[in-house]
Parts: sequence; C-alpha cells; structure tokens
Amino acid sequence: MYGDTHVNPAVLFHPDREPAPADALDLYFHAPISLSLVGDAFAVNGMDYELGRLLTVCAGLATGLTRHVQRQGGYVPGGHRGRAIPARLEITALAHNHVPGEPTMRLHTHIYVGRTAGALETSERHPVDLDKLSNA
Repeated sequence: MYGDTHVNPAVLFHPDREPAPADALDLYFHAPISLSLVGDAFAVNGMDYELGRLLTVCAGLATGLTRHVQRQGGYVPGGHRGRAIPARLEITALAHNHVPGEPTMRLHTHIYVGRTAGALETSERHPVDLDKLSNA
C-alpha cells in the first residue's frame, strides 16, 4: 500500500557523540564530480558565501535521501509467509566534502542504516529487508 513506510526514521546514532555502529549498513551517494569542482573553485577563490550555500544544499539533500531510503526501503521480513512488512528504519546521514587522499573537494553522503528495525504494526524487531533496501 502506498505510504505505508512514510514515517520519519529513528536516529541510528549521534555523530557528534558516537561513531557509527560497526555493523551498520553504509549507503554511499556521491554528487556529480562537476558539482564538487564548482565547490572546490568556490573554496580556492574565497567565495565563502557561495560555498556555504552549496554545502547547505548538499546537507539538505542528505536529509531528503534519508526520507527516500525510509520510504523505499523501510521493510522487514516477518509478515505472512515471510513477506516484507513496513518498518521504521534507524538512519543517520552524514554529508562530507572531502575524501582522504584526494586533493580536491568530493561531495558525498553516507546514509548509515541499522541492521534491524521495528515493524510499524507490532514494534517487533526484525532484520532489515536487504532486497527492499537495495532497491531504494
């Protein structure tokens, strides 16, 4: 049914206080290289306002990706005959500007997803349905 996973995900971890759980799934989304090059040009040319705006947009996209992953991949097996049922995922998104070892900006986002989630109807915890998540 459309909208059955349209809930806000729970927070997996708080990056300012703790690292990502070792078993968390790490979904990686990168921005087009041309956008990273624009950001790099802003930084090199002292265009702090423009760079700030670009980074704010990228952070906002991370939030949108979190919602998308919840809506498209928010399922656990556990229904009749093992069919997928709606669940509230635990997700934390981190937007980054650089990749270690790369001299220029590389805009990308990590969406960390917990390995288990609570079914919306029963609150019972089950492993996340990886097939549904991989199609998100």
